[in-house]
Amino acid sequence: MFAQPIGARFAEEGNEPELRGAFTVLAEVIGDDTAAEVFWSALHGMSLLEAAGRMKVEDRSRRIGELTARFP
Repeated sequence: MFAQPIGARFAEEGNEPELRGAFTVLAEVIGDDTAAEVFWSALHGMSLLEAAGRMKVEDRSRRIGELTARFP
C-alpha cells in the first residue's frame, strides 16, 4: 500500500517462472499455498515498512523470529 504497482502477475496462471518458482519452494516448506501467501505477504509488508522507516532495522531479527515461529 506504500508502493507503486509493478505489474507482476504473481498469483495468476502464466506468471513469470521466477516468481512461481520462488513461491513453489516456499509453499513446499510451509505446507500449502494459502499459508505461503500469508507468510510471503507478511515478509513483504515488513520489508516495505522497514524501508519506509516505519520499523526499526535493529528489531528485524526479532520480527522475523516472531513470524517464523508461527509457521513451523
